[in-house]
Amino acid sequence: MAERLERRKSLKEPLVEKSQSPPKNDSLLPKPCGKSSCVENGVAVYFYASLSLLALGVGGVRGALPALGADQFDAKDPKEAKGLASYFNWLLLSSVVGGSVGVIVVAIKNGGLSHPESPSELYEINEKDSDSTAAKIAHTEQFRWLDKAAILPPNTQPSPWKVCTVTQVEEVKVLTRMMPIIASTIILNTCMAQLQTFSVQQGYRMDPRLGSFQVPAASIPVIPLLFMIVLIPIYDRLFVPFIRKFTKHPSGVTQLQRVGVGLVLSALSMAVAGIVEVKRKKQSLRSPLSPISLFWLAFQYGIFGIADMFTLVGLLEFYYKEAPVGMKSLSTSFVWISQSFGYFLSSVFVDAINSVTKRVAPSRQGWLHGQDLDRNNLNLFYWFLAVLSGLNFFNYLFWAMWYKYKNER
Repeated sequence: MAERLERRKSLKEPLVEKSQSPPKNDSLLPKPCGKSSCVENGVAVYFYASLSLLALGVGGVRGALPALGADQFDAKDPKEAKGLASYFNWLLLSSVVGGSVGVIVVAIKNGGLSHPESPSELYEINEKDSDSTAAKIAHTEQFRWLDKAAILPPNTQPSPWKVCTVTQVEEVKVLTRMMPIIASTIILNTCMAQLQTFSVQQGYRMDPRLGSFQVPAASIPVIPLLFMIVLIPIYDRLFVPFIRKFTKHPSGVTQLQRVGVGLVLSALSMAVAGIVEVKRKKQSLRSPLSPISLFWLAFQYGIFGIADMFTLVGLLEFYYKEAPVGMKSLSTSFVWISQSFGYFLSSVFVDAINSVTKRVAPSRQGWLHGQDLDRNNLNLFYWFLAVLSGLNFFNYLFWAMWYKYKNER
């Protein structure tokens, strides 16, 4: 009997040990880093291939989805024009709700784990001679040198390589006028990139407690999503109908006005971020064991969430309505192109700021040197982005006032 019990005990022990410490596959985990890169050889191939496939898939969906949905509305119908204005609002809302729910789902699944870190002479096809149902675009005076493409040479039959229609010329003008608008939103995306990196780093040096619940610092970027979930329906159902009574515009305000508001708010967000960092750093140096609450970061994130709501929806609607008929999907992709440039510029700014400031600072160390936020000047970097965003707004204001909206006939 004793032997039988001993045998049963010996058989159970491996099962208990297995349940307490499940086997792990460490073949795809990077080895501890020294001076060399943590991602090398097969792991590097796997890592960068995954990122490339992710960018390919997300880029296709993000570029096609806004135009695909908006094509379901008839812009010539006043009622549907209002619906088109609301479409972009709800598109963004569904995106951020999806993003927020995906935070929640993963958090539940991993709940048991520990937290880790014109003119008339110009050539145009008559409506009755055209099979296309697309509206013709009226002539504009900007970029008149392009109008030469719509001049039909004497004794020449119209053909694609001989003459272009006014509409085709105006489509090129529209795209050309869009370029400065696209460029003016890059700085906003640079600011967003910084909030998604340095703010999380700040969060690790702040008090994460909300009552008895501890909020992981990496979850802080969900704050602007929560603001947008609440504010987008309010904006679409209350603000737009109210302001539409005065402006007579289907969207309440023009698309470029919305973008302008967003750019101003992004500058304000960076200024607030600098103030919060001063407060965090002061408290951390005075009393390292009593840091300020993590939720001080909600101010900068909340303001930027509102800025992103105005800017992103305004840009999507702007690109879709202004772009040539055959390029609506491509034009809405400009939003993500701007975002990509913003993220690249973010890295450039960090390196450039460090390179310049370490030459002039008495300590011979850059504003963003090292990992210890208490020993660098992140607040100065935030204020630099605030000033840059303010200057960028005036640059945007010039191009927005210069821009001529497409006039269809």
